[in-house]
Amino acid sequence: MAFAAVLIGVLYELDRRLDREYDVLQVVAAVSVAYLAYYVADAVLEMSGIIATVTVGITSAAFGKGLINDEELMDSYLKLVEHLLNTLLFALGGAEWGRIVAGSHGLIEGTEWGYLFLLYVLVVAIRFVQMAVFYPLFSRIGLKSNWRESTFIAYGGLRGAVGIALAVSLLRTVSELSTQLEDQSFALELVFMSGGISLLTLSINGTLAGPVLRLLGLQAADDYREKALLLFELAMEDFVHQEYNRLRHEARFRDVNHQIIKAHVPWLKNDTILSQEEVVDFPRQSAMSRISLSLPDHTSLKSASETSVDATVIELRKVFLALLKEVYLTALQKGELMDEGFNVDALQQGVDINYACCETDPIHDWEYTEMFPYYEDARTFLWNAFHLQKKDGGIRKSQVPKERQLRIHLLRALVFIEAHKTAEKRLRQYVNSTVTNSTTSGHRDATSKALDVVLKESQMQVTEAEKVLERVPPEEMEAYVSHFVVAVILNRLSKFVEMNVEDGVLQAEEGQSYLDKINVALRENRHCQGSCVAEGADHHDRQHGMKLGSVVEASQEESQEAGPDQEE
Repeated sequence: MAFAAVLIGVLYELDRRLDREYDVLQVVAAVSVAYLAYYVADAVLEMSGIIATVTVGITSAAFGKGLINDEELMDSYLKLVEHLLNTLLFALGGAEWGRIVAGSHGLIEGTEWGYLFLLYVLVVAIRFVQMAVFYPLFSRIGLKSNWRESTFIAYGGLRGAVGIALAVSLLRTVSELSTQLEDQSFALELVFMSGGISLLTLSINGTLAGPVLRLLGLQAADDYREKALLLFELAMEDFVHQEYNRLRHEARFRDVNHQIIKAHVPWLKNDTILSQEEVVDFPRQSAMSRISLSLPDHTSLKSASETSVDATVIELRKVFLALLKEVYLTALQKGELMDEGFNVDALQQGVDINYACCETDPIHDWEYTEMFPYYEDARTFLWNAFHLQKKDGGIRKSQVPKERQLRIHLLRALVFIEAHKTAEKRLRQYVNSTVTNSTTSGHRDATSKALDVVLKESQMQVTEAEKVLERVPPEEMEAYVSHFVVAVILNRLSKFVEMNVEDGVLQAEEGQSYLDKINVALRENRHCQGSCVAEGADHHDRQHGMKLGSVVEASQEESQEAGPDQEE
């Protein structure tokens, strides 16, 4: 309890919820105090280190729980440490047990094996006696219990880490303090018995736990779980439709191919989906005009060269880039950045590099994203290297890499344009707030002029990103954007399933089965490569693949003209 009081004081002193470093320090303090309590009790005072550590945990949890800044971090780290140390303990204990069995030189014989099985029976019986003695108490207090639950609690008394740790510790202590062969033989027999009990309870009681649950009638009723899963299915459908409705009201997604989305999102029911005409409530436009629909018009602004780059411009550039990085982080959380990290790294590193030189150079983060190479993961590389396709009696390599590069490039441009649009809007809000609170006309004029410069620089980068989209025919652009919407919906659905597992609505196995279905749908959507047409999953013909290849080659030629550093 003294160590718990110290830990609570340290947690109180480290209660700084806005600094992640203090969150880590709190975790370090908890682990350090636990080990110090065990060492002082066991090695110094010759008392039970295990009981001391358990007391520290109970006391600090009761009185210091509200002082933990990040409970998820604390819980995750302690679970990780528990798993690693349990694994290490079982490995060391198992190796020691195996050494005793294999090299006992007559110490462990048939009689000892008989005593081991007898001890296993007695251990199980003793636990049943303990539960029977205390049953009148815990059947009336707390959550209460019944004879079925008590029977399974008695049966489920698995022996493991604590018994092995005590036995190995005893063997070490005897080896250090006694040279008597009889003492060491007795310690070896205790290690053999404790390890054997752990092995038997895990292999027998653990393996038969499921059948015993069913025999006692404690397993959740099948009809109840079926109803719960049915309700969750309906909740998933509602979630998918809500997300789809949110996305289709964004200007960049209003004119998507509805049939593609319906074909790749299994939870989008046919009878509850609006038709393509009902979804689009304004005249159909090209892909470029939709994306630029709500971008600001900077044609009346002065160019960046006509305005001196002063401290105000530099400040607003830094603010804009900080806002832009925040928008990318939000897009990542909302499932809009994917493709094994290609676009995440390209966009975020482009902002970081631009930020480092924004005092002398204008905003040109799209240039940095163009320089970012398209690295392939190992599985895709091997597939593209060894998978051959027959064509006209000959052999040719798959054209998937170029199509994949184009898809990544297009999605990168879509996210880039939307992020700049959002960051521009937030920068205006920031500047308007600053100008409103300013009392000098000189400061207002300088800030307004600096805002014009930064917005103009941003719009120039948006124009460069739009050139990538202009190279793609409208119908193909529609297909790629539609597949992008499918991926966003499925990624958000994955987070929805994970949230319901954390809240206890779904069991872990049930949630994993839904995640597997979602991952299958994501892979099918990714492999489709934007080649679905109006009636479902019909692939484009070979001419479509040739078009895609020509677009990529045109992009590569422009990169080579721009400089060797930008080659893809």
